[in-house]
Amino acid sequence: MIFITCDSKILANSINDLMMKGKYGEKSSSLGNQIFLEGSVVAGVMLWNADPTCIARLELNTVDVRGSSVSCAFDGEEILKFLRKIKGEVSLQICTEEDLHNHLCIVSEGKVTLPLLREHSHINTINNVKKMDFVVDSSNTAMPSFNGTSFEARCTVDVESFKKSADMCDLISGGYTTFDFKDSNLRIFARSGLKSYDQELTIEDNEHHIGEDATVSYTGPLHKFFNENFVLHMRDEF
Repeated sequence: MIFITCDSKILANSINDLMMKGKYGEKSSSLGNQIFLEGSVVAGVMLWNADPTCIARLELNTVDVRGSSVSCAFDGEEILKFLRKIKGEVSLQICTEEDLHNHLCIVSEGKVTLPLLREHSHINTINNVKKMDFVVDSSNTAMPSFNGTSFEARCTVDVESFKKSADMCDLISGGYTTFDFKDSNLRIFARSGLKSYDQELTIEDNEHHIGEDATVSYTGPLHKFFNENFVLHMRDEF
């Protein structure tokens, strides 16, 4: 059993972010309600979600972690119903022992007990990505690589610039948003028939000249996942 103490709002926001609700193509959808949790005293708590083409991960900002290591999956929407009613610190008690029913308890002024899922429906995708190496050159002279293949471009993106522009791209309703890194600048655009939106994003000056030209199109509410400036790594269509 593991005991995880954190702020209820931080936990709720983390779960909500991982479900990545928004526009996928022409329709509103999400990455799914199932959340995979890995927790230990040494490594802290990591939360994952995935479908066959998108994998999202974040580290939960905890107050305290005690007990044994655990890996489990739970229904994020089910837990959010209760977290939205709780203010301040909350404790998660997760039991995955074989001789007991697998369950999760949310403890505040009272205690809510919920069943765990047998496993995340895309656990194989998550496990495969966990085995792949993301290698960053500490000297900053070589392009980072993922699973043995180097990226072609890298830049640090201003999150507010990205969010505003990506929201505008959603209004075009073409289903796809495109990043285009060219001549040391990063553009974001969307097109659908005669409608289009095009904007140059704000990136940090010290990142302007890292990498070659690269273009990537994606679908999904990527801009809703990030809450601070982030490093974007690209190679054509990856």
